[in-house]
Amino acid sequence: DLLIALQINNWNENRKADENERVLLSKLREENNLNLNTLQDYVTYRDSISGIIADFITVITSKNIQSNTFKIQNYLEAILASTIYTFTQSNLLNYINTYNNKTSSLNRELTTLQFYQKDLEMASTKGIDIKIENVYKTLENSIDFTTGEIKSFEMLTSLKFRNNMIFVASAEYDISLQFKKTYRQIKKVDSLISIKLK
Repeated sequence: DLLIALQINNWNENRKADENERVLLSKLREENNLNLNTLQDYVTYRDSISGIIADFITVITSKNIQSNTFKIQNYLEAILASTIYTFTQSNLLNYINTYNNKTSSLNRELTTLQFYQKDLEMASTKGIDIKIENVYKTLENSIDFTTGEIKSFEMLTSLKFRNNMIFVASAEYDISLQFKKTYRQIKKVDSLISIKLK
């Protein structure tokens, strides 16, 4: 009788543990989808920013730069439209910490996702600092950033500013690379959670 009672007790404990894991997985999926939706809003921007910067450099090095005022204003607006990518990670960290003794593929992929999200947040924060330093501060005496009015084309057409834009392009490339890795990883984790919840 004692053996049967122990078996029933073990079965109950396992059932509770499975149910707790399912609850946590559901919360994790919700959090993961929220993070995915946040990134989805920026896919188009991340795909186009390198081209925008390249086109902008072509315009500022052209002979008829003063006839391209409207284009320059639009390019600068697009280039300066920056985001620091932040993520909700409480359920992700909770799952990793709760099931850290399991060497499941989900745990490995969640740990990878955690690092990717941190790296993207850091890269996007650094990217904003680079834009402020190399675009905004460099052009603050040449352009009224509230109205978009170009007061002087001298700095815009300078070699210094062109070099600054190459630096900005390099930072944007790094952010886009990290963005794609994080985006793919979120989708991969979503698939693994779906398999576990079946």
